[in-house]
Amino acid sequence: MNLNILDIGFILSNDLDWYARDGQKIAHFASGGTDLLPKSVVNDRLGWEEICTYFDEQESNPIEIEVCEDNLPYFNNEQEKSRYLSSFIVMAHKGLYSHDIDFKENNYKLIAYPKYEMPTVAKQSILSKLPCIKLTTIIESFMIIAA
Repeated sequence: MNLNILDIGFILSNDLDWYARDGQKIAHFASGGTDLLPKSVVNDRLGWEEICTYFDEQESNPIEIEVCEDNLPYFNNEQEKSRYLSSFIVMAHKGLYSHDIDFKENNYKLIAYPKYEMPTVAKQSILSKLPCIKLTTIIESFMIIAA
């Protein structure tokens, strides 16, 4: 048994944050308790923990951000919406392109991002551990961990 692999039970019972990069742009993803994670994240629990800690400790910046209203789920009231958006807004203020799972389409949708392109500065040791993606596309073979 490899203790450095994320257990499927853990994956499916937690809304996991994970990160990827497109060049110097860094994206944040919230899994919503689904198994739509890169294999590189699943197979390196210690690396995933290090990356999450790194971004959790980053300061928010007073930058303008955008919220993708068309990508939001339905809310009964503004309080629900505000509570939902809070973590995505925090990530966008860190310069990250923040995504959530869309349960209907079983893929990720952009929720919040910095209004003006600003590459996030990250340690090379962190950047080298991030899966590489194209922010404009999510490739099925990259995302699916379970057959």
